[in-house]
Amino acid sequence: KGLVSFITKGKVKYFSATNPSKILSYIDEKEKVLEDKKKKIEAQLPGLFSLTQRNKKKYDSQLYLGFEGIKTIIAEVLEQTPSNEEILIMGINLSRDQKYNILWKHWHNQRIKKGIKCKMLFSTENSDYFKLFSKMKKTEARVLKGITPASIGILGEQIIITTYGEDPSSLLIRHPEIVSSF
Repeated sequence: KGLVSFITKGKVKYFSATNPSKILSYIDEKEKVLEDKKKKIEAQLPGLFSLTQRNKKKYDSQLYLGFEGIKTIIAEVLEQTPSNEEILIMGINLSRDQKYNILWKHWHNQRIKKGIKCKMLFSTENSDYFKLFSKMKKTEARVLKGITPASIGILGEQIIITTYGEDPSSLLIRHPEIVSSF
């Protein structure tokens, strides 16, 4: 690299530093090599992007377990939902841990801030929870008793099926044909 030189006298090596400006020359050389590598990679990027787009599935499904899993998926889906989208949710019942009601209240407040409309079908009526949602902006809440033990949310080309039983979980499905069947 040329930054240090040495001489040997007998069996002893004596080192001495070269001119400090040599360090800058060394860095300049390394920068040039890196810049050449960067240009080569940049030239390959369009091809790599087209490969990733070609291999992307138009559909997938994922299962999220427990409170943290449900919290993660609903936050992710809300972030991906455009403000002109309308969300449809059915099968909302109150036979679940209170922390889920708090989570959903917060989620719907975020949805309203984002300007997303929502139509909801509750399985139970005359509850404070139903009354709360009935009064929310950009929200239509109605009751249809005994729909389903799980709640189903339709958000664009995604469906979330959530159950709050012994093992709370949410199943996210991204599949245009399945979504259109709802």
